[in-house]
Amino acid sequence: MTTIAGKKERILNRVLNKGFTLIELLITICILSILLIFAVPSFSSLFESNRMNTAQDELMGFVIMAKSEAVFRNSPTYLHFRDLANVNADERCIVLSLSDSITDCTTNVIYTLHGRVFDGLTLEQTYPQTVIEIDPVSGWPSLSHSTFDSESNSELFKFFAKGDQKVALKMHITGRVSFCGIGGDWYRTEAC
Repeated sequence: MTTIAGKKERILNRVLNKGFTLIELLITICILSILLIFAVPSFSSLFESNRMNTAQDELMGFVIMAKSEAVFRNSPTYLHFRDLANVNADERCIVLSLSDSITDCTTNVIYTLHGRVFDGLTLEQTYPQTVIEIDPVSGWPSLSHSTFDSESNSELFKFFAKGDQKVALKMHITGRVSFCGIGGDWYRTEAC
């Protein structure tokens, strides 16, 4: 009988003592730390790329809305670029309005694009004026103060998360919007 009780006790001790030793846990933590050190840079570039793509999607939708509102209302609409160089994302904005002048980002506007859309991004306005009028019949922008490239596009502004990886927002004379990477294929955007 003692042999059966002894076997039961050994089996019970093996079941209760299963687990990891302190050395096994330390080795596992070290290996995971080394893996994370190599993974963090790729995660940060993924976040930058997502932020840039979100800004591109928002800007594209914003211009489409401006054109649609002008035709729908049969009245010119205006795109305003306000304080784009400001580092405070809450004070810079792109506004859609029925007026050719605005005093701030919230008064007498149809829609405002600001804040979180541009968090962590730097904007550089390249269009010479702060207002673009959208024609109420055709929905085409009036880009009269602009210089055009060979494809009849005018660069409105550049935006970037890193200083040397800039993306340009270009508008065609018909109002079509495109994005291109200046000096390379940045953030999954083709080079200019």
